[in-house]
Formats: sequence, structure tokens, C-alpha cells
Amino acid sequence: MTSVLDRPAPPPDLTLPYGPRPEHVVDLRFPPAVPGRVAPLIVLIHGGFWRPAYDRTHLGPMGQALAAAGYMVAVPEYRRAGMAEEGWTGTFGDIALAADQVTGIAGAHGADTSTVTWAGHSAGGHLALWAAARPGLPPNGAGSLWRGPSPATYVVALAACSSLRLCAEWNLGGGAVLSLMGGGPEEVPERYAIADPASLPHFDLIDPESRAWPQVMAALAGTWSG
Repeated sequence: MTSVLDRPAPPPDLTLPYGPRPEHVVDLRFPPAVPGRVAPLIVLIHGGFWRPAYDRTHLGPMGQALAAAGYMVAVPEYRRAGMAEEGWTGTFGDIALAADQVTGIAGAHGADTSTVTWAGHSAGGHLALWAAARPGLPPNGAGSLWRGPSPATYVVALAACSSLRLCAEWNLGGGAVLSLMGGGPEEVPERYAIADPASLPHFDLIDPESRAWPQVMAALAGTWSG
């Protein structure tokens, strides 16, 4: 059996720009046409410890399987560690731009955007969580340019690097986080404060009086068949 990293997949149905740079492209995969059905949208963010060697092509088999299951699948590319002339901010600027643009692009090609799922694996899981947490970014100063609405109704984080601080302390990926961030959490804490999903404000999910409680109830109700 071949590794999923090497397994071929059919090319995407469309590759479209979501921004001005060559890396600002998104692959769209369409589901089989079913009369009267509009396909829900899944945005997949690829992983690979944010390293340039790993791009969106290795999500081809997963994207194709999800499209065959009835979803429209969008896979945006982004610049990884060391690829952006502006430094560590390039990756986050790209994902913020994708968060603003990809849903509209997919909707223009027939996706149901009333609910949108962002899913990511490993480093992609980190970026999917971060995109969903953008409302918690500061309104002024560092990170404010990336602040915006969450692009996701649901987030699926697969083996995600959900805490950059812990991933740095554990030296996961042979210093992958330090390469992405340009230093460790003690060296550049201001960067981690706006790039680490675990550092951003989150809803109080166990408080019945919180604004998040209706979403918690809806999620719990979805786990029951009756």
C-alpha cells in the first residue's frame, strides 16, 4: 500500500485565485451532480509542519473521497515557513485572506455556504482552529489586520498542533514551530499571543449562561438519533 503522501489522485476540477500572489490559489473538487441537491462545503487545510516541502497536493486523495461522498471541497494553498518575504506573518496573512475569500468562491460555483466546515490535519489543523478563532484577535495593534469573522460553522482538527507553545516545548517536527514563528514562546511571546489558538479567547463552553451555550446544545443534539 502506498503512503497517502505519495498516492495519486485525479486533478481538481478547478484551481482559482483567492489573492494576488502565485501561492494564493484554491483547488475545488465537485461532487457528483444530484438533481435538487446543493453540496455542503468543506475547506481542507493541508499540514506538513508548515514546511515548504509539503503542499496541498497530498490532500488530493482525501479531497477526492470527500467530493465523491457529496461535498464540495476547497483546498487553499498558503505560504509555509520561510516562503514569505514578510517573514512569519505570511502564513497567517494567507490563511486570513483565504478565510475571507474561499467561501464566496465556492458559493459562486454552486456550494451550499449556509454551513461551512473547515478541517485540517496537523499544521493544517492548527490553521483551521486559528481561522475559526479570528474574532478573538485584538481589535488594535498586532494581529488586528487578521481579525474578522470566523469562516467556519464547524471545525474538524485532525491530530492538530492546537497549542503552538506545547508543540514548541516538545520540539515536534524537529523545531517546526520555531521555524514557523522565528523563535520560541519565551523569545517572541507577542507572536504566540496572536498565532496560537490556545492563547486566543474562546467561548465558555460549560456555562449555560454564556453566548456559546446554544451552540453547545445544538452540537449535543446532533449526537442523538432521537
